[in-house]
Amino acid sequence: MSKIVDTISYWMPILRKIKEFQEIAKTEDIELNLIYEEVERILNNMFIETSDEYGISRLEKIIGIVPDVENTLETRRLKVLSRWNYRVPYTDRELYNKLLSLCGTGNFTIIENYKEYILDIITNIGIAGGFDEACRILMLMMPCNLVVTISNELDEVGVNVSSYGIGISTSMHYTVTNDLQVTNKISSNTVVSNVVSTGTSILTN
Repeated sequence: MSKIVDTISYWMPILRKIKEFQEIAKTEDIELNLIYEEVERILNNMFIETSDEYGISRLEKIIGIVPDVENTLETRRLKVLSRWNYRVPYTDRELYNKLLSLCGTGNFTIIENYKEYILDIITNIGIAGGFDEACRILMLMMPCNLVVTISNELDEVGVNVSSYGIGISTSMHYTVTNDLQVTNKISSNTVVSNVVSTGTSILTN
C-alpha cells in the first residue's frame, strides 16, 4: 500500500497528548488502512497487467477462458491480454501491436519475405505457457497463403561450476653399474585425472 494513514497528525497538538484520543486515532488508522487497501485493489483490478487472482478470474469469465490448474497468475494475465483486443483481418500493424502486447517492447523480431510468402517471427517470452498462447493467437491471425515460422529464444542465466581432479604420475629409471656410478632419471607429467600412479624400473649391469 502506497499511502500510510496517520490520523493523529491531523489533530491539534493539545488533542494528541490525550490518551483517549490517541487510542481513537489508532483504531481509525486500522479501519482507514483497510479502506485504502481495498481501493487500491479495485484500481489494480481495472487493468489486466495489475489484476490479482480475483480480478483476473472475473475477466476470464467475461472472455470465456477456463484456466489450467498449473497456470500462474502471469500466464493467466497473458491469456486474457492476448484475447481481450483480438482483431482480424491480419495487417502488419496489427501483427506488430499484437506481438507488442504479448512480448513487450524489444522482445520480438519479425522477418518478412512476402515475395516468397514466408514470415519468420522470433519471440522472447519467459512466462510459462506464454509461447503456446502466442502461437495460438498468431495462427488465428495469419492468412493461409503464408508459411509462418515462430520460435522462442531465451537467454540462459546461471552459474555452472566444474570440478577437476588433478593427479601426478611419476616414473623413475635407475641404472646401477659396477663402478658405483649411479644415474637417476626422473620425469614427471601432470594430467587431468583422479588417479595417482607410480612406476619404478631398475636395471643392473
